[in-house]
Amino acid sequence: MCGPVGQAPSLRGACGPRQTPNTNPPDDPIFSLMCNAASALKVAFVTMRWPVQTETFSAANVREIANRGVQVKVCALRSRVSNWSRLTSELGVEGIAATSARWGDVFSTFGHLRSRGRQALQMAIRATYWGRNRLRDLISGILLLPRCIVIFEELAQWGPDVVHLLWGHYPSIIGWVIKRHAPRTVLTMFLGGYDLRREYPGSIEVARQADLIVTQAMANLPKINRFGVAAERVAVIRDGIDIASIARVPPRKVRYRVVTVARLVAKKRVDHALHAFAAVRRFFPDATLRVIGDGPERPRLEKLASDQTLRGKVEFLGFIPHCEVLNELRNAEVMLHTSEEDVIPNAAKEAVACGCAVVVTDTPGIRELISPGVGGIIVPVGDYAAGADAVALLLREPHLRVHLCNAGIARLQEEFDLSHNIGKLLELWQTRVDKYKGDSNEAAR
Repeated sequence: MCGPVGQAPSLRGACGPRQTPNTNPPDDPIFSLMCNAASALKVAFVTMRWPVQTETFSAANVREIANRGVQVKVCALRSRVSNWSRLTSELGVEGIAATSARWGDVFSTFGHLRSRGRQALQMAIRATYWGRNRLRDLISGILLLPRCIVIFEELAQWGPDVVHLLWGHYPSIIGWVIKRHAPRTVLTMFLGGYDLRREYPGSIEVARQADLIVTQAMANLPKINRFGVAAERVAVIRDGIDIASIARVPPRKVRYRVVTVARLVAKKRVDHALHAFAAVRRFFPDATLRVIGDGPERPRLEKLASDQTLRGKVEFLGFIPHCEVLNELRNAEVMLHTSEEDVIPNAAKEAVACGCAVVVTDTPGIRELISPGVGGIIVPVGDYAAGADAVALLLREPHLRVHLCNAGIARLQEEFDLSHNIGKLLELWQTRVDKYKGDSNEAAR
């Protein structure tokens, strides 16, 4: 056995079944072998899919953490994307241990049921309960159960100090069972956008139990507070960018070049960007627009761009490697972002770092990045006429663009530096790990 009677287990020490939380000794021999092992901090990330081309901030965070000597493992609930090898290489995460869903998980589940049957039943009950009012959540929760059971076993074998849920919703199934069966494993959760709007019952319940909630914007705090999470368990840590690395390549501006970076889905309102750009061309006939991203809206948007006003002036680039996205931003004078709901979009940060002034809609949290005289111009959501006026002003006034970007870069360096912000997160994790270890040592005396 590993640890005294009365010591609650962790995934690094003991995560086996227990009759009553915090009262019985650990009884899983796998974890007993790991207990009190002295090694670098071990952090496991649980996410839906890994990596995701449109979530470069997640890849950057995990890469920076691994580069600091932390042992990292990523467990994804869904299968790998078709271009997984190329994408991991482009994002610099090819050396990070990662597992994804496979058809074999269904069969592996049967092998785990003997040792993990109790946890599997509890996860099934919880997923069903959380999905009782929404058919989509019920079906998704049930379909993901085999993978959840496999992930739980993977984590039990690996023994992390910290399990961090990247996004709420379905990763909450893993978080719930870990908090129940391994309460001395530090459990943290990122809540930042879609998962807050979804209000998946599992997100809310696990957020109340987690050791720490991480969010990237002050604007998210009222919503998290309404979930019933105490303020002292919430940390605002910005999703940072590698400012120094971006600055190594100087901008080479193309006159009257405008760029849009977004997934081509309805809520991103790229159609508004096209309408705004059409108005801009009345004053700047030589202006060009490059649209970076892909999605189900692309055919409709391409048809819209075939209008006589825009024909030959709009180019759809699709998904391109991140380094090429940065080069497009370095070449552009203005980035136009017309989303209905983004919370501090990463593309806006990178645009400013590349010397590309931003015209962005007034979505939650954006004023924490862009403000009067800093970074760009904010316009009302849905008001593409105001967007056109702002783009025209920035194309007309190069000195204003330079001023806005210089002030924006200063803000990025102060609040959105990747290395600094990851350092803050690691400190918070280490503090909580040390607290649990201290509590365990005290209980052992």
